[in-house]
Amino acid sequence: MQVFISHAQDDSALAGLIAKELQDSGFQVWTPAELFPGDNWAKAMGEALDHSQAMVVLLTPSWLASPYAKNEVTYALGKETYKDRVIPVFASSPQQFSRDSIPWILKSFPSVDLDKMGAKKGIAKLSKVLLEAA
Repeated sequence: MQVFISHAQDDSALAGLIAKELQDSGFQVWTPAELFPGDNWAKAMGEALDHSQAMVVLLTPSWLASPYAKNEVTYALGKETYKDRVIPVFASSPQQFSRDSIPWILKSFPSVDLDKMGAKKGIAKLSKVLLEAA
């Protein structure tokens, strides 16, 4: 299963860590790190979204401020292949942003809270949730 990680550019390091752990668990993960200067960014993102079957949404203040990230989630929610495979990941503490600012639809999905669980346990739980959804 290919996983798309929806994240803000400011959260690239965390997205990379999660991508590596998911790859080690047997998932294919597309990341923008695969893009080179001069590549058609919009086309590559669209193709990655189209070929993925699951989405991990890294919820941070930067993600909430990004119109691109919200568009990625909107796409996934409208595509049958993502059904039951959009997983919100709380990647910042509640003090950094209000949980009320998270789009309501994302609150209805099973989520992973890296702030409460810690990165290692949280990513392990994320892998488990993805495996169960496969």
